[in-house]
Amino acid sequence: MPIKCHQTKFIQYVGLAGELNYGCGKCPANSETTCQECYGNTDQSCNTKIETNDDYECYDYEYKEDKFVAKKEMITCKRLKHTAPKCNMPGKNATSTNYKNSGCGGCTAEEQKAVTCTECGSVACNGAYVAAITAIILPLV
Repeated sequence: MPIKCHQTKFIQYVGLAGELNYGCGKCPANSETTCQECYGNTDQSCNTKIETNDDYECYDYEYKEDKFVAKKEMITCKRLKHTAPKCNMPGKNATSTNYKNSGCGGCTAEEQKAVTCTECGSVACNGAYVAAITAIILPLV
């Protein structure tokens, strides 16, 4: 017989959406952004400990004087156990209004198609040097 349970949401590359909270039944009222429901059974609960992998860092970007620049302080990225590290950076068509990412995680398919965001798949792979090389190489492709 299925049993409804709930727990704090884990947002990929960000971390827990709120204070860790496990329980039986529906999520508390007005907690859609921080709580997720699941169905377990009498033999095994579904709201088990969220297994994470080691944190890693990526560069974060800000828009200054009509261009994106990497911030001096890197941002800490959080991920689930079997998730590879992924960072992102402004693409060649990025503007202050169409690039709002934090540096952790990938880009959406729309961002990649519009070349407003570029992603890479290793720790701290989105540094200023990488962005400059990408800007030179991408037009050649």
